[in-house]
Amino acid sequence: MYSSGRPTPMKIFSRRHLPANRDPRTFDGPLLDEYVIDLSIASLEKADVTALYERLVLDPRLGAPERHELTEAFLLLRAGTTTESLELPLLP
Repeated sequence: MYSSGRPTPMKIFSRRHLPANRDPRTFDGPLLDEYVIDLSIASLEKADVTALYERLVLDPRLGAPERHELTEAFLLLRAGTTTESLELPLLP
């Protein structure tokens, strides 16, 4: 039986499946979503989103795949607001 009279919690997940084991500096899906939405809203206002993109892409919480996805979103949004030729911005 239980020494305190209360049941102990059942462990469903092993330690390796817990989110605490991932690197806290890595990609957070909602963060990338928020950044793409910010870029989209700025482009709807016909604003130049380059400065915003340059600030967002430097976020250390984004990994290389997320920076690449953010760059793709930036290029697509910029294509709709300018007539300049599309050039890939330099990534850090």
